[in-house]
Amino acid sequence: MSMMGKIRKARHSSRWAMIILALILCISLVVPFVSLPSGGEPSQQQDMEDVLRTRIDSLKTDIQANPENADLIIQLGNAYYDLGRVWYGKGFDQAAASQFAEAVKSYQRALAVVPDNLDVIVNMATAAFFANDKDTAKRAYEKAIALDPKHLIARYNYGVFLLEAMGDSKGAIEQWEAALAAQPDAEAAQGLKELIAAYREKEGNK
Repeated sequence: MSMMGKIRKARHSSRWAMIILALILCISLVVPFVSLPSGGEPSQQQDMEDVLRTRIDSLKTDIQANPENADLIIQLGNAYYDLGRVWYGKGFDQAAASQFAEAVKSYQRALAVVPDNLDVIVNMATAAFFANDKDTAKRAYEKAIALDPKHLIARYNYGVFLLEAMGDSKGAIEQWEAALAAQPDAEAAQGLKELIAAYREKEGNK
């Protein structure tokens, strides 16, 4: 089963699994090319897919003419990431994973030009997580945190990765506690506190 399939299955048995998935799909640093509401009519999803495919083709052409343009390469990664989200919304988990894998390739190419771009590193880690590329995801999250130990999104997403991909709830809690220590805004802090409390309780019941 793909990572996206595993997470989808978990959504039906855990309120918190639903919450963390909804958050991680949005709490990457990707700036979507199109707005992707959860759910929606099939025709709307198809329209989004068509827009993104056109966007990807256009970016590929631009990159051929400007192969060292990191911004264009990052945009291509973001478009693949968004297409993965669209296909996940349609229930096509394997197809979604393939698009997240393409996003990883684009982010890796961008990092060859801008190696310490923290936003790209975190996005690559999250895309790799969804593509079931655990080694790449782990290395990228750890690199991002080494560059900025107080990076809220890196800490949060790494915690979700440890929980969902590695089955390490204690490690996840440690990452969320580190995110909380970074003093996020009140809403994020409250969400982290509730998440930490919920999984501490689960650990205590084992």
